[in-house]
Amino acid sequence: MKPSRIYLDIAFIVETYESTLKEKAPVTISRSENIQGGISAGLFNAGASTTETKVYSIDGAQMFKKVEHQLRKLPKIEQRETPQSKLPEYFWADGVLGATGTSTMRGEESYGRDGYFSLYSDLEEDRKSIALVVNDSYFSTGYDQIRPKLMTYCQGFGVGVTGLFRLLCIDPQAYPIAAPLYLEKTRHV
Repeated sequence: MKPSRIYLDIAFIVETYESTLKEKAPVTISRSENIQGGISAGLFNAGASTTETKVYSIDGAQMFKKVEHQLRKLPKIEQRETPQSKLPEYFWADGVLGATGTSTMRGEESYGRDGYFSLYSDLEEDRKSIALVVNDSYFSTGYDQIRPKLMTYCQGFGVGVTGLFRLLCIDPQAYPIAAPLYLEKTRHV
């Protein structure tokens, strides 16, 4: 199976592109104002909002290809062998992208269910995992629709991936939390 990209953090890639190549990413910025019955006077707007849209003439995948050699120099970890306290801020890892759910309990009563993505070391019972904070708009088509279904029929899925991650925090009582920056599918699991 040929690897395919399933996640790309465009903000991170643009920043990396600009700092690595020492040039601005070619971008067109458009702004639109929405005044809903408000008053606009100079710099002050009452009831108004401005939306800014950035369109890059080089897409994220092309920018990634131009900086991939630099990003591949970041350390690669083995989740099973790397203690939480030794996780670098940026790292590559192989694993299984999956989902899990949590329920908030009060006594015997369950309320407030939520689902989230995780990077599992493997599918063994004693696997290690890293909780992932994702932006649905950075997922490829199809994957961007999974999050709303995590607490229903999408729990228990798994996709073999390799990826670049940024460690956000470590909770010694739970899991490390990271943001994926780049993920590509490597296999079916």
